[in-house]
Amino acid sequence: KSDSFRGNVICSLPHVIYNKIVIIEDDDHYTPDYLTLYSGRLDNYELIGDAPARYYDVKHRCYRILGNNKRASFCQTALRSSLINHLFISCQKDSAFVDARLWNKSVKKFIWQDKPHCIGIKNMPGRNGIGVGHRMKNGTKDKDWSVLTKWIGSDAEYYKKFAD
Repeated sequence: KSDSFRGNVICSLPHVIYNKIVIIEDDDHYTPDYLTLYSGRLDNYELIGDAPARYYDVKHRCYRILGNNKRASFCQTALRSSLINHLFISCQKDSAFVDARLWNKSVKKFIWQDKPHCIGIKNMPGRNGIGVGHRMKNGTKDKDWSVLTKWIGSDAEYYKKFAD
């Protein structure tokens, strides 16, 4: 992640007033029940997320499913406030892998692997993406939108207007 991303996270941490922190990124798609599901799981776990990461490049109609089955990408992560200090330290290191450092912590974790609750949407107008999963050069083509439709249902209709 970029320095501004890490800086934004660091600046936000002193303002956390609740016990549950859910990461929401403005350019991704979340299921309607995302907050309810994640909040409920945080009652019993310190760190939760979806795996593997799924990214969809709308402009080029292709997708990638990463091999991260033991951790979630940052956009698919929620944590209890007991991990704020660990998140702060993870963001201070000079690296793109804040999420990997966060998930390396030995705490009670839960990973959903049955269906995606968050899809990283890439290549919307003005939003190319900066992370490894965002580089869709080797993505799998989805000519008929069937993969995106399987992942997010009828919400896929919204994204079709942004394709080439």
